[in-house]
Parts: sequence; C-alpha cells; structure tokens
Amino acid sequence: MDYADKYGVDYDEDFWLTDGYIIVNFTIETVDPDGRHRLSYINAGNHLNNGNCSMWTMEGPPLQKSSYKGSTFSFYAGDFILYYANKRMSNDYESGAIY
Repeated sequence: MDYADKYGVDYDEDFWLTDGYIIVNFTIETVDPDGRHRLSYINAGNHLNNGNCSMWTMEGPPLQKSSYKGSTFSFYAGDFILYYANKRMSNDYESGAIY
C-alpha cells in the first residue's frame, strides 16, 4: 500500500519538492504483439556490451550544462525535459483554439 492509499493526498504534505529541478527521462522503445521489447532509441545494453548503435549517443547531446544561475546539470541517455519544481507548465504555455 502506498502513501496515497493509506493517508490520502491533499498536496500540503511536506515531502513534495518545492525548490530545485526535476529531470524527466524517457525510454523510447517498440514492443511486439507478444510483449517483447524489440527496438530501443537508447539501446543501452547492446551499445555498452556489444558495440551496437545507440541513437542517443550518435546524436551527441551534451552530458552536462550550466544554467545562467550557476547550477550544473549532468544528463544521461533519455533525459528530455528539465522543470523548475516551483513553476507551473501554464506559466509558459496555455491551451486555446485557432477559431
């Protein structure tokens, strides 16, 4: 049983990250009809152990960057998005219609 099931969540709990950054990591892969994983964008196991291609490595993303405030971030294969923990998506984007 996890915390939410046991106690409920009202977003006033003290365990929520309220400062700093969240790095979102994606694993992009195909799965066949039998549930077997066939292709992987990162291809970590085959890349590291067998010398096969990793598209992530081929594209050459930076492994480290610094923000204008001086924070340094280390990145790993699959890291796509960096969020400020104390900001909202709606601060940058909003939905709407073109008609």
